[in-house]
Parts: sequence; structure tokens; C-alpha cells
Amino acid sequence: MAAKRIGFVDDDLDNFHANTYLSALRGPLVHRGWEVVGATALQAEKGTAWATKNGIPHYDTIADLASAVDAIAILAPSTPETHEALAEQVLPHGKPTFIDKTFAPDLAAAERIFALADSNRVAVQSTSALRTTAIQAQLEKLEGPLVNLGVWAGGASLAEYGVHPVEIAVSCLGPEAERLTVAGAELHPTLVIEYSRGRVATIDFNAAEYAPFVAMLTTDRWSRHVVVDDKRLFVDAAAAILDFFEAGQPLVPRGETLAVMRILEAVKRAADWQNKGADDMRLGILGAGAVGAKHAAAAAIAGVELGRVVDRNVDRAAVIAGEFGATASDDPRTLWDDASIDAVVIGVPNCFHRPLALEAMRAGKDVLLEKPMALTGTECDDLCEAAEGLGRVLQVGYAHRFTAVGAGAKGLVET
Repeated sequence: MAAKRIGFVDDDLDNFHANTYLSALRGPLVHRGWEVVGATALQAEKGTAWATKNGIPHYDTIADLASAVDAIAILAPSTPETHEALAEQVLPHGKPTFIDKTFAPDLAAAERIFALADSNRVAVQSTSALRTTAIQAQLEKLEGPLVNLGVWAGGASLAEYGVHPVEIAVSCLGPEAERLTVAGAELHPTLVIEYSRGRVATIDFNAAEYAPFVAMLTTDRWSRHVVVDDKRLFVDAAAAILDFFEAGQPLVPRGETLAVMRILEAVKRAADWQNKGADDMRLGILGAGAVGAKHAAAAAIAGVELGRVVDRNVDRAAVIAGEFGATASDDPRTLWDDASIDAVVIGVPNCFHRPLALEAMRAGKDVLLEKPMALTGTECDDLCEAAEGLGRVLQVGYAHRFTAVGAGAKGLVET
């Protein structure tokens, strides 16, 4: 690429990332030959002031900016909810585009941005600044596979800065996380991300104050303690962005970017559930037979509000709904479309388990699915993959696992 011209697209431009990346390009990375030659911002007045202060032309439209540059960086690091709309304007111009953290507000938006990139045949990459640090460099020197990763991190909130330690975990252990546990207090949450073969990433996050990023990498042979150099952090991150621009194709696997989004979405959902008491939850029941009636009664004992009961025999649904102050319907779509319903119990004939559970999860509902899970192993795999991909909770109602007899038998087998 003969010309090396970058355009910044941002919410307001007057933020830490715009300033720091510009300083890196004009300072320690000036030898790379890239220059920010234009910028535009949603908040035009702030954007113009920032551009004028830094001697950079401010463009009124993204189209005008795109015509003057070879590559684009969508920043707006604190407003990921703007990234998709900005990408819709940027990507049709066909310029390699870096999208700052957090890539998107949720997994669905992230997938739409990648689909938009594919339809426009344009290279898109998104990472946190913690993707290219001494932690990843140390990983390359390990003798033997990484089995345990501990990360200590901090920031104003887990919602905004949790992407950094999660990016470290995914870059070190891969995208195939199998289970997530969130524990601890709001200002000091701990995330445990479990992988196959007993591999684990543990993230201790401090939202009370800033804390340097530190990691402990452990193999079967030894452990290494690594402290991230704050002075090098954004210089190395900017260098990685330039590597991407020069390659003209993503250097970070898309699956890892989506895995980061999937984990962050699961963290948010877990936090929401932790903060939500039984009195705040609303349940839907699909199937008004004897099992559905038992679930309705159990929900009442637990203090969970029953919002809707659905059965193709609406009169039967009305009996349960009337007893617990819920609404009756014969159409499952009334459950999917009701944003106040948090979770759904599905107790219908076995042949309907897979399609209805898929519809429920795609509608954003967590699912308790009566046994058997589905008709075949393949259908069960489909449901598990959908739950993981959509970030939903899916559990099968094996009630006897939780009885004294079941727990006792399990204990005997384990001993």
C-alpha cells in the first residue's frame, strides 16, 4: 500500500483512545509511515474541536472521510452501542476497518457487523488493547500446554472494562469455553471460565479502583508471573492495528472475537440474575398438563411470578393461569414476544422439545426443558450448541437428581 492514511471515526473523538492512538502514531510508531489524515464524529462540535486542536481535517460525513483515507478506525470505546450504526456507514466504502473495544453491545450485533463486512467484502478486525501484551508473549515461551490462567484487572466497571481480561483469557486458552461462573461482590467480581481437559481461566476484577493488569500462567511444569507494562500497552496495540491494515485481512480469528462477546454476554446475564430476586422474575409455562401445574405451584412457593401459561387447549391453560394470576394463551409466540418473561418451562410432547426450545432461546428466554431433552443425540447436540451460541441457560428437568435418594446414590458412586 503506497499511501498510508488513516481516518478516525468516533462518537466525540475527545477520549483517551483517540488521543493515545494518535500519540503512538506520531511518536514511537512514526517510522511505520501511517498518518491520521482525517476524522469525523457523531458529536460534530466536539469532534471538530478535537480535530482542530490536533491539526487534523474534520469531515462532515463518513463518505467524505472514506474517500480520503486507506483504512479506518472506528473508536468510540465507551459507546459500543454506536458501533453497528457506524459500521453500516463505513464498511460499504471497502476500506480495512478496525473496530475498537467493546466490538458491539451484544453477540447478535457483533454477528451482524461481521455479516455486513462479508457482504461488502471488507476486512474487519476488533480487539481489546490487551490482545498484544507481555502475557501473550510469555505464552509463546511456555514449555508445555497452558492449564491455568489467573488474571487480575481493574477498571471503572466490569461492563465497560471486562472485555480486557476476557480478551486475555480467549487469546491464551482459545474460544471454546465450556462453562462460566460469576461470583463475588459487585465491585470485586470473580469470573471462572472453564475449558476442556481441566483448563481454567480465573479473572479477579476490581471495579473500586484501577489496578494494573497482571497474569499468572501455569503449565504442568511451572508458573510464570507477568505484569503488563502500561507504558507499552497502547503502543503495542496500535502496532497490531497497523499490522492488520498492512495485511489487508484480519489477523485475529473471528471465532475468538465472537467468543469474547459470548462470554461478556454470559457475564452480563449472570450479573443480572444475581441482582434479580425471585420477586423480580417472571416465568412462562408451555404445556398445561400435570407437569405444568406442578411447575406453576413450585414457582409460587419460590416467590416467582407466573406471567403466562400456554397450551393448545387454551381452556386447560386458563385453569392454571387463573389459579396463579397469569395470562392464558394457545400460541407460544405470546411467550416469545413478552419481554417481561425471563424464563420458560417447556413440558410438552417429546417431539416438540427441540423446535420449541430453539424458538424460546432465540427469543432471549432461558429454558427448563422437561425430560427427555429431545428425540435423538443429534437434536440434543443442536440444543446445546444453540444455548452456547445464544448465551442462554438450558437445563433438563431431571428432578430425581435433586432428591435425597438421587444425591445419596451419586455420593456412593463417587466414593
